[in-house]
Amino acid sequence: MVRVTKKGGVILIFDKFAPENKALSPLKKFLRPLISLLGTDIGVTFKHLYQDEQDDVIIVEDQDLLFNGMYRKIRLLKK
Repeated sequence: MVRVTKKGGVILIFDKFAPENKALSPLKKFLRPLISLLGTDIGVTFKHLYQDEQDDVIIVEDQDLLFNGMYRKIRLLKK
């Protein structure tokens, strides 16, 4: 998304991410490989994805929305 966004453009993300400051529960650890087969990974943190792009975008908003912060709304601005 960052590559195809114009300078000054906004990227809006609504997705699930693992919490930054807590380990996955044993149930989530057990289910993670099975859920990955369905096309998603419940163990990825946003920080992990953002670290490679932080020179190109700024986090404007990071808001917990559903399931105790598992789903988040993140708005990025391309530098």
